Parts: sequence; structure tokens; C-alpha cells
Amino acid sequence: MSIFAVLVTGPDGRPVADKIRSLYPDRHFRLAEDQWLVSTDGVTAQALSERLEVAPGGIPSVVVFRISSYFGMQSVDVWDWIKTHWESGNGG
Repeated sequence: MSIFAVLVTGPDGRPVADKIRSLYPDRHFRLAEDQWLVSTDGVTAQALSERLEVAPGGIPSVVVFRISSYFGMQSVDVWDWIKTHWESGNGG
């Protein structure tokens, strides 16, 4: 599995949040308001964006990054989620 960071940069992140919850009900983690981690396999950042309907005429103002390494200070819940999903597919 790969882990992606999905960041909403526009004023309304609800459409993206709704898509993430419906498409990846057991494979997402909300980091903060309009910031998500999504775990999925066999897709690129562009393909995930398309699944979330991030495109001209669709949901605007979203950036999607595939994570290849990570570091920082966060709650234990974040690190546990990343560790579980990273190890399930070796991070990508």
C-alpha cells in the first residue's frame, strides 16, 4: 500500500472529505481540518486525485502527495496509523 497526503487549499474541503470517507472508509486518517492521509494500492497521486474528482470542473484547490518517507512530532494515533499502513505494503 502507498500512503498519500491530501491537502485541501481552498475554502471548502467537505467534498474531498466526503469522497475520502466513502471511497476509503477504513484507510484514511484525518490529520487536521482539510488534511488527510489515505492508504491505497496500485495508484499514483494523479490517479488518486482523479478518484477524488480533483480536476477542472470538479473539486478545485487540492494537492495530493505520495509519501516516500516521514518524520515529525504528532500524536501516537498518527504514528500508529502510519506504521500499520506503511508495514502493510512497505510504504509503497
